[in-house]
Amino acid sequence: MKLRQIKTVSAEEFYSCIPGVACVVTGVFTQPWIHASHALNRKGLGVLMEDEDTASQTVPIEIQQPNTPLTQESRHEIPMNLFIRLFIQNQDKVLPQRGYLAQFNLIESTAYLRNLFPPIPQIQRLHPKSSSWLGPKHTLTPIHRDAATEGNILLQVAGTKRVNVIHPKYSNHLNLHPSNSPLRNFSKFLEEVPSQQVPIQIDSATLNPGDAVYIPPGHFHSFKSLSNSFSVNFWFVNNT
Repeated sequence: MKLRQIKTVSAEEFYSCIPGVACVVTGVFTQPWIHASHALNRKGLGVLMEDEDTASQTVPIEIQQPNTPLTQESRHEIPMNLFIRLFIQNQDKVLPQRGYLAQFNLIESTAYLRNLFPPIPQIQRLHPKSSSWLGPKHTLTPIHRDAATEGNILLQVAGTKRVNVIHPKYSNHLNLHPSNSPLRNFSKFLEEVPSQQVPIQIDSATLNPGDAVYIPPGHFHSFKSLSNSFSVNFWFVNNT
C-alpha cells in the first residue's frame, strides 16, 4: 500500500501536531535546507568535497554486496573525498560492492556543513539525535525498528529513496534476530522487503528531494536508494 501523505505549509505546522501514523510529509524543509538541497541535486554530491575540511573528514562506511550480511570486516573508515570518488563518482567500477555512509552525524562534523544545514528550530526543540545516510543507487538500510520510545523523521536532501514501513503488530512474521542478540531489532531478511510470502502489510513511498517521512515509535522500516542519495534523519521522544 502507499504511505499516507501530509502536506504542510511549514515545519511549525507539522511539529505542533505530530501524527500517530507513518506518513510522507512535505513542507518541513526550512529555506537554508531547500537551498542546500537544490545545490546538491543540481551539481551532484561532489559539492560536499568543495570544502577542504569536509573533504578530509574521516567517515565510517559499510561495504554492501547483494544478499550478503554485513560483518565487522564490512565496516571501514576513510576520508570523505575518497568515499565520494570511489563509491559515488566511480561506482560502476567497484560493483558489486557499494559503499554506504550510514548512521553518522555528518552535518555536525564540519563548520561548512553546519552552515549549509543550520538547525531546524522545530526539530531542535525535540532534543533529537541525528544521522546522515549517503550512498549510490541500490544502497540499503534493511528492515529494522528504532528504540521503542523514539519517533523518527527522515529528510530526503538529494536523490530519491524508497521507504517501506511495517506496523509492529507484524513483528512475529519478520524473522527477527533473537531477543538476546545485539541485532534483536533487525530482521534476518537481507532484502528491502521479505522475498517470501508473509502475511503482512507493507506501506511504501518514493521520497524525492524536499520530502520527509515520519515513522512512529516501534514501527519497522527499510530504505533503498533509487539514485545517488543523501538523507538526514532525526530520532526524538515526542512529549507533546
